[in-house]
Amino acid sequence: IKITGETGFNEVIFDNLEVDDSYRLDELGKGWQVAMTTLLHERGAGELQTPRAGGLRSKGSHSSTANNLIELARNSQREGRPAAQDPLVRDKIMQQLICETGLVQNQRRARVPDLLDHPMRLQLQNKLLASEISQNTAELALEVAGASASLYLGDERAPAGGQWNLSYMNSFGMTIAAGTSEVQRNIVKLLFHPKGLRPFIANMDEIAPLFLARTAHEAIDYPQLQPVLDEALGYPGIPKKWKNIEAKSTLPPVISTVFDLGSTQLKMFTVLSTFGTAQDITADEIRIESFFPADESTRAIFETQFGA
Repeated sequence: IKITGETGFNEVIFDNLEVDDSYRLDELGKGWQVAMTTLLHERGAGELQTPRAGGLRSKGSHSSTANNLIELARNSQREGRPAAQDPLVRDKIMQQLICETGLVQNQRRARVPDLLDHPMRLQLQNKLLASEISQNTAELALEVAGASASLYLGDERAPAGGQWNLSYMNSFGMTIAAGTSEVQRNIVKLLFHPKGLRPFIANMDEIAPLFLARTAHEAIDYPQLQPVLDEALGYPGIPKKWKNIEAKSTLPPVISTVFDLGSTQLKMFTVLSTFGTAQDITADEIRIESFFPADESTRAIFETQFGA
């Protein structure tokens, strides 16, 4: 049972179960491709919409839009006048509208192949951005509602029937599910977390010192990176030899990575590009990491999966 009082999860465990081969998806050895397709749909990047229980939209997701937030502000009082007349509230709502509109336009762009240099980049951002926009909108709704936000479902005095409260509490499940926002946003956490990429990288002993050394060097100029480094080094299972960091200012131009996926191995090399003398200050020191197949079998898998 969730904090909202709903029963949104279920787990069934089978002991000594044998599944008939007729239920197998795709051919033998194609398990990784099936898993990748499943993850694409989970993150909203697949062609089909993620199904909901009974084919219905959850009540919590119904209210988490800036347009509904405007209606709430019009009907909520703040110092004797509608909250919608408060310039601070109006500005915060406008920021949410901008975020929602930007997400919609990115989704439109993602449907036009000629506008995509990397086919899955925008689609895979959808889960991270949509879940956080929804959470921020619901949080702002509770701020706009003020003391009335403490009223929940079943209370006739609750703004929007208590749906904003439900949306806010449910939103945390979305920012955790399918990879937390913190892990998806930070490559260091994603790389070293025991539930991240680390278990799947065969040559982690080669890669780890390079990434840790570079992060340690950058933390000298940007102290805010030090907590990220400390957190990564504190994850369970980090070998002591990785913790003996020698800060380095440069990485090799090419880094080879081997992903071990059981019956399948993906061999890739990555290239790091830095805009060191950008004419636009917003692009100064931006680094872009590009992945390329390092052998024919990996290239064939990418072409089959993504049509690259």
